[in-house]
Amino acid sequence: MRGIALPGRQTHRLGMTLVLNMAAQVDAIARAQNADAVSDAALHFAAALKPYGVTGIATRAYQLPEGPINNVSVWNAHGWVAVKWPDNWQDSPGYRHICFTENPLLDATLKGRTYFLWSDAAPRDRHGTYWEAWSEGRVTEGMAVIAVAPGRRRTSLALAFEEFDASPTETAAIRMAATVLVERTAALCHTKQKTPILSPRERDCLAFVAAGKSDWEISVILSLSQNTVRSYVDTARKKLDAQTRTHAVARAMALGLI
Repeated sequence: MRGIALPGRQTHRLGMTLVLNMAAQVDAIARAQNADAVSDAALHFAAALKPYGVTGIATRAYQLPEGPINNVSVWNAHGWVAVKWPDNWQDSPGYRHICFTENPLLDATLKGRTYFLWSDAAPRDRHGTYWEAWSEGRVTEGMAVIAVAPGRRRTSLALAFEEFDASPTETAAIRMAATVLVERTAALCHTKQKTPILSPRERDCLAFVAAGKSDWEISVILSLSQNTVRSYVDTARKKLDAQTRTHAVARAMALGLI
C-alpha cells in the first residue's frame, strides 16, 4: 500500500471540467499494470476530486471470511490497496467505532449492493452515533463502489467527502471512474480469472456506449438495427457478468477489452 499527499481543497466547482477530468482518470486507471500502479491511480483519483471535498479514500481487494461475518472479521480480511484518510483520523475514537463497533455499510455490502451513497445505506435519523463518529474526520458523506466475484471475493472503494454537492452528470462521471478503478483493482489484485471473449461487434457496440452514443446512433454508425445493437450490448453485459450497461463498459475498460 502506498500513499501520496492530497492537495489542499479548492472552493470553486468544476462543472464540465470535472467530467473531462474523470475521463482522463479512467484512461490512467485502465493503463495500470500492477498493484502499485493501481494504488497510485486510486490516490491520484482522490486528489482529482479534492475540489469536491474528498477527504479520504480506501480501496481493498479481499475475500469474505468463512463463518460469522461482522465488522471485526471483515476488517481482519485486510487486502488494503490504497488508503488516505485525514491527518490523525486513524488514531481517533471515531475511526475505531466505525471499524469495529458500528458500520451499517457492511449490511449494504452483504446484500449485494454495488453502489450507494453512505447516507442512503445509513440514514442519519437511525445512525446518529455513526455520523458523529465520522464528524471527527470532517466527513459528512461518502460513496461506495463494490465489485462482487465468485469465491466470496470483494473489491471495494470508499470515498469520504467533507461535503458533497455534485450535479447528477458530475456524480455519474465520478461513479464511472470509481467503477473502473474498482474493476481494475479486482483484475490486478485478485487471483486471475479467465477474461471473457467478446466478439468484434460486441466490443464495437460497448465502445460506442462508452463514448455516449445512443442505440440509434450506434445502429447508424454500424449499419445495424437498434434491436441488434441492444442484443450485442446485452450479450456483452452477460459475458462480463455485469449488472448494467454502464457496469459492462467499466468492466470492459478495466479488462482492456475496449
